[in-house]
Amino acid sequence: MARNFDGTSSQECNCGDTTAINNVANASMSFWINQAATGDRNQVGYYLSGTHRFHYVISGNIAYFILNNGSTQYGSKSSWNQTGWHHISCVFDGGGATDADKCKIYLNGVDQSLSYTGTLPSTTSSSLNEFNIGWYPPGNVNGKGDLAEVKLWKSSLTADQAKSVYYGGFPDRVNLVGYWPMGYGSPEPDLSGSGYNGTLVNSPAIVDHPSTPPPFGADISYAPFANAVVASGFGILLSTQRNRLVI
Repeated sequence: MARNFDGTSSQECNCGDTTAINNVANASMSFWINQAATGDRNQVGYYLSGTHRFHYVISGNIAYFILNNGSTQYGSKSSWNQTGWHHISCVFDGGGATDADKCKIYLNGVDQSLSYTGTLPSTTSSSLNEFNIGWYPPGNVNGKGDLAEVKLWKSSLTADQAKSVYYGGFPDRVNLVGYWPMGYGSPEPDLSGSGYNGTLVNSPAIVDHPSTPPPFGADISYAPFANAVVASGFGILLSTQRNRLVI
């Protein structure tokens, strides 16, 4: 399941003031997104003002992970010509030695080379307010496209964890502070247990779920994912987002 944002009616899923990642040095979010055309705008994250943000947004053919904490700071990827379903993980590590260590975007589990603007902060803003899925507040821009499986952590996902999410894994449940499947009901439930249920504005429709990523084993370079299934050699992993059972 997923939610479709039609690009015309200021649709959103407003998850309220998720204060768990205010003024923290480690935070991540991930989601599946479906763009019909290059440049379709959609966003996930927090936008209080131009200088207090933590969100992913597409503008034109550029993808931005914006980490403002009192000034303009972000990482961006130009020539972002992604259409169809793809998976995004955005990772912030305020303790990183360089901008590239602090701010990462993973596309389908692969770390992207970014350009950086401003001096990236060591913590998120202490003024973050509503976690919003869909509508982009600046200029009242309507989100367009499908979004599914939105997750928020108060930790910095590792490269292996970012790839695990893409393959249907569910890493770092301890630090998971928000999980919105997108399509489970109204309000959109927060299955993390934090209680940040999402209020649906202008009724974004339920549509088909993301396509299944490569099956486990297709990427022979990625052995660590096996640890998400079992440490002893046998076990069961339930994947909610693709409604599949791996044994």
